[in-house]
Amino acid sequence: MERKRKRKPLRVLPAGISAICRVGDDGVEISNLTPAEKLSGSELFPVVQSNETRHATIEQIRDLIPSGIDGQSAYQFWVDAQPDETDTSEAAYIAFQKGKEGTDGKDGDAGDPGKSAYVIWAAAQPGGADTSEKAYLEFQQGKPGETGKDGDTGASAYDVWAAAQPEGADTSETAYLAYMQGKPGKDGEGGDDGKSAFQIWLDAGHEGTEEDFLEWLKGNASVVLDPADRNIIKQNRDGLFVNGAHPVIPKVSTASLTDLLDKSTLLPGGAERYTFELTLNNPVGMTALGGVGLYSLLRFKPENYYFDVNDKYISYQIFETHLKFTATTATVTFAVIMSGPPKRVFNLEDGQEVILEPNAILPFRVVIQMVVGTTLTQNGMD
Repeated sequence: MERKRKRKPLRVLPAGISAICRVGDDGVEISNLTPAEKLSGSELFPVVQSNETRHATIEQIRDLIPSGIDGQSAYQFWVDAQPDETDTSEAAYIAFQKGKEGTDGKDGDAGDPGKSAYVIWAAAQPGGADTSEKAYLEFQQGKPGETGKDGDTGASAYDVWAAAQPEGADTSETAYLAYMQGKPGKDGEGGDDGKSAFQIWLDAGHEGTEEDFLEWLKGNASVVLDPADRNIIKQNRDGLFVNGAHPVIPKVSTASLTDLLDKSTLLPGGAERYTFELTLNNPVGMTALGGVGLYSLLRFKPENYYFDVNDKYISYQIFETHLKFTATTATVTFAVIMSGPPKRVFNLEDGQEVILEPNAILPFRVVIQMVVGTTLTQNGMD
């Protein structure tokens, strides 16, 4: 009988030895080798092939391992577990994964109260700074912004008017001034007929015919005009009388004022108020007649018109505020109300702009006519 040869245990070369060893050579047992660290895929593994110990890569070894059977998806496991006639669509599976809504959690503990804006501001101020509430309110208001740039110069009122005229129309400055003055108004309705001198004589308490009235005039109503008294009616036999056709004798006084628009009072809406005073001659030479003050009427004739900084026309009116008579003068105080601050001034007569030095104060010129006289009552008539 043939005797079998006893085989030695399988050994591998120690690490670092690259020579090929045959089965039966002395070596190190695999169990006694140092444990390997994490594999990188580039390691070599010993294998016995044709009675020789050779090396193989991990890819060669992986090719010898058969692939496993594909497992079921989580969705398929869920479908298999559902009872018959259950909705097993993917939408039902997604709804199943969401789960039921949980109960609300408990409220957390309240946080510490936050600091007010004032406290934060006060803490940020340097030492010694005013941190009162008043200083904080002033800080909130902020600093004034920078002055904006001047806008483009707009068209003048004349330019706007000229552009609106039809082709071929007269667009001269003279035509513009005529346009500004407007068309004359319609004549007013005629007044009631006045009473005749004879009827006035009867209304005064006399009796008789027109012949009686004429006889009465010869002895009682001779009118005497005294040039030294500025034609004021003098005392006659039983009162003051004038010709019935001229119950009031008016006198006219004229004066002009040239002043500067340097002092004004600001009114609501941006309007401005200027105050002026002018003294005229008293043409009648007295302040009252028969204990009654004289009748007077003022007429203001401005000689300038104005535009603002945007070349827009400024409307204005003149109002009498006070009139004081003496035997020789009449002092009138009047106010000029302008719709805005004027920047340019023009002559009303010729429409030419008044050329001034830079930053000069604008002038103001007006002619005042005063009509003054006596009334019917002052002349002995009811």
